[in-house]
Amino acid sequence: MAPSLRGEHQVGPAFSFRWIGSWAVAKGAYPDWSELSVGTARLEGPGGAITQTPLLLDGMERSWLSNRERDWSVYGDWDYHQMVSGHRLSISFGGLYRDKRRDNFYNSYDFQPAVTTNQGQPFTDIDHAEWTNGDGPLNPLGSVANPNTYVAHEYIGAGYVSASWKGRRAEYMAGVRFEDTRQGFVSSVDPTVTYGKEGRIHYHDYLPSVSLKYRVDPKQLLRASWYRSISRPALYDVTFYSIEYEDYREAGNPFLRRSHADNFDLRYEWYPGGLDLLQGGVFCKYITDPYERTLLNANDELYPLPSQGLSYTPAGELTAQMRNAGPASAYGAEVALAHYFGRLGVQANYTYTYSRIIQTAKFKTRQDANDPSSDIITVSRSESRPLQGQSPHLASLSLLYQQSGWSGRVSATYTGRRIYSVSGWYGLEYWQRGHTVLDASVEKSIGHRVKVFAKVGNLFSTNTTVDLLQGQRITVMRQVDRAVYYLGAQWSMK
Repeated sequence: MAPSLRGEHQVGPAFSFRWIGSWAVAKGAYPDWSELSVGTARLEGPGGAITQTPLLLDGMERSWLSNRERDWSVYGDWDYHQMVSGHRLSISFGGLYRDKRRDNFYNSYDFQPAVTTNQGQPFTDIDHAEWTNGDGPLNPLGSVANPNTYVAHEYIGAGYVSASWKGRRAEYMAGVRFEDTRQGFVSSVDPTVTYGKEGRIHYHDYLPSVSLKYRVDPKQLLRASWYRSISRPALYDVTFYSIEYEDYREAGNPFLRRSHADNFDLRYEWYPGGLDLLQGGVFCKYITDPYERTLLNANDELYPLPSQGLSYTPAGELTAQMRNAGPASAYGAEVALAHYFGRLGVQANYTYTYSRIIQTAKFKTRQDANDPSSDIITVSRSESRPLQGQSPHLASLSLLYQQSGWSGRVSATYTGRRIYSVSGWYGLEYWQRGHTVLDASVEKSIGHRVKVFAKVGNLFSTNTTVDLLQGQRITVMRQVDRAVYYLGAQWSMK
């Protein structure tokens, strides 16, 4: 649910004011998330005979998860326009305030299998499993005192000022934006037993920008720009949350830093008539402190907190975590076009991005490269690779139709192969295969103020497939992402 209100006001001949107030709530529930494990073994007996033990029932955990995110924001913008010596001077200033809160609840119940034979309990199926404590959990009240039960908040205050000077062909623009970010969380853990009870994060940034727009003729434009930007981690990523999956654990990172980027862009635009267009451009980015999804081994540092006699807290098991990496760069080119045949339109976009980061990775090698019997040791080795999550190829094709208040769109988007998660070991990144997603939507205007719409995302339930590429392709994950359906209405006072 995400209602919003907005308004535009003319205050005299030179001043205007715009404002937006929005409020959104999203909820998630994962009731009775159960994980059951069974085990067997091969034993060597007298005389070297190998026997297989029965399939025995292990413990079971049943978890209940829910979360609620509330987000409200207020935006305000003042604009001043004045003609000076035949040029148009525009000055804008304004700001926003955003208040976001996340309530996360996690409770788990542990079941211990009853011992029914001298080896344990043979497993047949879940319906015939027997558990201790009267077939109930060992902890009837559950375990809510964990870092996954927390309340987190994010407050963002921002202000900006910008000015533009427009002549007959050229328009110059410059501005600066100030952002102040405050994040924090309080969890239900017992601070006398473990870390992660609460955390506070506070930072602010000045983000300048300059741009030039030059009109070659009434139908052609050239644009050039530079601006500095930041990318904030998701609110849940900066908590101490920890979720166990089948093969690995996923953990938050309150020590994660935001990323800064310097962005350069040069673009050509042609508008031959109507809604038709052709755009093309090149861009480059220099990124400081990019954060990536990283796989940690048991002995890798999870947090820079002393633990177990070490100067840091080790991961303890295979763990996925967002981590900051070294400086990175990305270069690319993009092209977009649109053409309409009466009521039918076609839109197409393609972007190529070359990204590069150099990281130090661990590598196993012989102590003496010329002696195959020498000890195997672990050394550091520089590795050059693309940024995690950055695909070199991104393309989309859309078909649009409009008639008598109706509008419809069918879009196909292709995302090329990209790194799914980074490894601390050389060449052991997980790669997500390229995939195509089909979306569809329809919208109907009712009068001048009301619109109703229906949308379907990922119409054909495209799979997410992740591989380890080590001389051969080893599939490590296959996830089915189902279609998502939306229904909504929009009302305007205009």
